Amino acid sequence: MKKIWILNFIMLLLYCITYKSLCTISAKDYTEYQEIILSKGKMLANFTDEELQKYYKEVEKTKFFGWNTFIINKKYKANFISDTIYSFYNTGTTAVDYDLNCVYETTSKTSISCTGSISYSFKGTSENKRFKNDLDAALKMEYSNVTTDNYKQTEKMTIKIDPNTKLIIYISGSGTVLNGVGAYYIFWIRSELGGFEYFTVTDEYPRIEKISI
Repeated sequence: MKKIWILNFIMLLLYCITYKSLCTISAKDYTEYQEIILSKGKMLANFTDEELQKYYKEVEKTKFFGWNTFIINKKYKANFISDTIYSFYNTGTTAVDYDLNCVYETTSKTSISCTGSISYSFKGTSENKRFKNDLDAALKMEYSNVTTDNYKQTEKMTIKIDPNTKLIIYISGSGTVLNGVGAYYIFWIRSELGGFEYFTVTDEYPRIEKISI
């Protein structure tokens, strides 16, 4: 009887074990998202060479100096899921309480990417990219919209994780996509040709899931 009482006491202690962790939650650059679903159209990375060649015909007309551009998808709505940014495995035989002290870095930003000979440079930080040769100005995209605005919020929570269960935290959200092609001319000679894309995050929030392993 005494052995059974001791065993039950030990099991109760194991059940009440609490793990503590501090995590910073913030979505990565959109080119690293796990999934992006557009309301219509497609992302620049999904265009075939044949499609790009067709759109390049829209910017073939030469000019003395500057950009010829053609918009393919104009601020279409998108929903996204980022990669997993935090996870915890309970491979034991008893449930555990997991205390999370999370710092959410909410961002409002526009990220960019490009193909072909169009290029960008970094301004200030690695998060702040801008197309070269004033492509932003030619598209009437204010540079203030291409910077990152962060604010932090701390939240504490306790999550019970059953045996053989994994806790996953990732970021979901929504945004808009604008992409197209452009050609840059100097004295009627084309020096750049390629695709460009802007992805603007309009809303993001953490998602927490528990799945069996």
